Amino acid sequence: MKKYIYLILLYFSDCTYAQIITNRVDSLNYYYELCIKTNSDKYKTSFFDLFPNNFDTFISTYGFIESDTIYFGPLYTKSYDHISLFCSIGANHKGFEKKLINIVVNGYWQVDAINHLQNCIRETFFLKPEDFLSILKSRNEHDIFSFWTFYYDNNSQDIQHLLCLYRKTFKLLENDIYVRNIMDKAFLNLIIRSESFR
Repeated sequence: MKKYIYLILLYFSDCTYAQIITNRVDSLNYYYELCIKTNSDKYKTSFFDLFPNNFDTFISTYGFIESDTIYFGPLYTKSYDHISLFCSIGANHKGFEKKLINIVVNGYWQVDAINHLQNCIRETFFLKPEDFLSILKSRNEHDIFSFWTFYYDNNSQDIQHLLCLYRKTFKLLENDIYVRNIMDKAFLNLIIRSESFR
């Protein structure tokens, strides 16, 4: 009897979760279209608030997951447009840097959506390094390491490009030894990892 009750609960919880995902995807599309058509701050705030808050939600919405087959998120084909809107809204939105950090903690690089988000993070970091550093300093070492790993992660064998990015970023962190040391560890870890694939 307990087994059947468990299966019934599991069924309804899966249905509820699937409904939540569907509602979020529909809402993101709805507010995206309204933002484009009306340029309303109210709709922009709604879109920004609905945008994923963590990596798992982000990748399941805009990225792809590889297992035996490749699963594309329901908004994979719209990822570039949605991320572009999110980043343009975020440039003037309080809490943008915190949301970016939350999204990429425990994340990893992929082509397409995640690469586009990574570019947005880098551009925003160079515009507002103090805002990022203020938030990063309040996080634990794992989150800071994870952020920098995502920041530098890529599939490129172009170590010179990564070194150039590292030097440019390092200059902005010269006065923050704690965050810089964690960044150094994350960067070195990625260099070692990329060398092992050559």
